[in-house]
Amino acid sequence: MHAVNLDAGFHLARELAKRLIAAKRPGSFLFLTSLHAGTPRNLPHYSTAKAAMAMLVKELAKTFGRHDIRVNALVPGAIAAGGFVADPALARHIPLGRLGEANDLAPMALTVLSNKLSAYVTGAAFVVDGGLSLTNWFEPPALDE
Repeated sequence: MHAVNLDAGFHLARELAKRLIAAKRPGSFLFLTSLHAGTPRNLPHYSTAKAAMAMLVKELAKTFGRHDIRVNALVPGAIAAGGFVADPALARHIPLGRLGEANDLAPMALTVLSNKLSAYVTGAAFVVDGGLSLTNWFEPPALDE
């Protein structure tokens, strides 16, 4: 989990940033973290990887900013995309009353990536979750598992 989320993301961002810097071009990177980065959800391997990725966004934003390269993150909630299939009953915990769809995430991604709309935004994480992060219904895991 850490190798996929952090190592690959860091190395790819670094290599792309080097190319942008050499070409003297601005850039904008967008990472996907998770609500799991800040709230325990009984998935320690996933949560720690996503928390580390949230800090990676801040570190890269600080490092690349002087080269006019912005780095931000989206923090999706229960959005049915990328193989994630949520139990429809989860919708009762979401203030907007429904699970999210890729169409809910895409406009925010385009806005954050746009230098026209977000030119002075870097190191930020934007929660797109229908309000799911406002609640936590998870019970701690049993110790005998």
